[in-house]
Amino acid sequence: SFVKSISPGKTLPGIVGAVVTGPISALLYPIDFDHYNIDSCQFNGDQTSHGTSIINGVCSDERSDLQLTVGILEQKFLLGILLSLTGILGDLAESSVKRTARAKDSGGLLPGHGGILDRFDSVLVSGVVYYYFILAL
Repeated sequence: SFVKSISPGKTLPGIVGAVVTGPISALLYPIDFDHYNIDSCQFNGDQTSHGTSIINGVCSDERSDLQLTVGILEQKFLLGILLSLTGILGDLAESSVKRTARAKDSGGLLPGHGGILDRFDSVLVSGVVYYYFILAL
């Protein structure tokens, strides 16, 4: 086990597998990050279109630093690694809380599954990372 004191079921091959398959899955997922940019801005009542976005409340024709330095495939790859790692950290954090509380499950709603929090621990942390990643675009 990789982190026996926190989560005895976690293994190094499992963690490596998650970190390898996460970016591959992200590369295969059909997401267009341009969808998250606002396509038009208002300047004194005049509306500009395509190629503009609002960055920090200012309408701009420029893309963010992240978009300028890396392309869409690199963004997807980076997002896949980040979400894989934060998913693992979220799971380990929830397991650590259960160990500290000396509880086998985080609740009784889903018996035998570690509780309802065990079903969403990875998503809770990864969701925050995904949100700020999209904001950085």
